Amino acid sequence: GILGGDVGDVIVNVMTDLFPMYAYFTEKRRHSPEPPVAYTTEPADPSLVRDALAPEEAELVVTLYRFLNLQGFRIAPEMLYNVYLCLKTKPFMMLAGISGTGKSTVIRLIAEAINGTDQGQALGYRLIPVRPGWHDVRGLLGFENLLTGLFRPGALLQALLAAQANPDRPYFVCLDEMNLARVEHYFADFLSILETARRVPNGEWTTDQVVLAQGRERVEAEGLGEIVSQMSIPSNLFVVGTVNMD
Repeated sequence: GILGGDVGDVIVNVMTDLFPMYAYFTEKRRHSPEPPVAYTTEPADPSLVRDALAPEEAELVVTLYRFLNLQGFRIAPEMLYNVYLCLKTKPFMMLAGISGTGKSTVIRLIAEAINGTDQGQALGYRLIPVRPGWHDVRGLLGFENLLTGLFRPGALLQALLAAQANPDRPYFVCLDEMNLARVEHYFADFLSILETARRVPNGEWTTDQVVLAQGRERVEAEGLGEIVSQMSIPSNLFVVGTVNMD
């Protein structure tokens, strides 16, 4: 029974029934060479990250697993598979655990595996340390400087704009140590908009609008020039929060 010694078999059977790709992924991993072979696979099509399960996704997950191993990062294949499924299901995911277990590292390596690097930095990845003094969304999206009249963009807004400018590349934002500030104060508004993600009749993803300024179509942003004051969250932006449980 479930309370006996067959818990592992029950979990495998359930996962196999729910996700046919799981069996394929497990079979591929079982026959993959050890130590992992050199990473030569071309970056995967980013659209696979959000669209329906496809056979190619099994190869993507296996490729990610091999790449992480080559980087010296050890993760249970089932856990990596679950991370991938969570990113497909929702554009926001939480990773909780004790300090130093690689919560932010795994997201950075996934971005690096898919997008590559530039001068040693993972492309399509932004680490945002949460500040204890954040009391509203301005810490993430930015605010208008009343003295200069310019909008000072936050790190999350910069990542959002970068994702919009490169729709064929997945962008991963890691909010590190989210529990250092009151999440309901600085993240609730943005999370509510993330939850409105939906497909429109033409098949594209959209969300409700992120509003930077009321009553204006455009704002002048420091270092960015003019940007629209209202925008939807692009479908290729994925937000991952980490929480330390020390």
